[in-house]
Amino acid sequence: RLQLQATIGTLYELADKAYEADDYRRALRILDEIDKAGAYQPAANLRVRIEADRRRASAPPPPRRSEEPGAPVKAAPSAGAIARAEQLYWQALREYKDNKLEVAIQDLHEGLKLDPNNENLRSTLDILEKAYRQRRESQRGEAK
Repeated sequence: RLQLQATIGTLYELADKAYEADDYRRALRILDEIDKAGAYQPAANLRVRIEADRRRASAPPPPRRSEEPGAPVKAAPSAGAIARAEQLYWQALREYKDNKLEVAIQDLHEGLKLDPNNENLRSTLDILEKAYRQRRESQRGEAK
């Protein structure tokens, strides 16, 4: 039960980050995964905020720049690589929800090899690696 709560909490953190980045589609997909795991009131509240923001928005947000001005331009990954990286992102979230944290981390690393500029993959990897370290420390503490 505690593991499920921790998993839902991490998924909520990812949804909230997507919401803050105005990536409502991604946030809603993550909230769908939370709903599959169980009821979580903060997720329901975030869904309401997203829907309200979407109704208020009259124009799409301007595209975000991933690079600072003057930074060297990197070759863009192919459309196929970007699509596969996106698949790996969602697969990693499902695996994390299913308590397969190490596999989820591996998928995120693979996705970043395909699309190294993907900030969603990078930030999710940071969060899941932190969760992995905390889980290992917790298990070490229980073994003592």
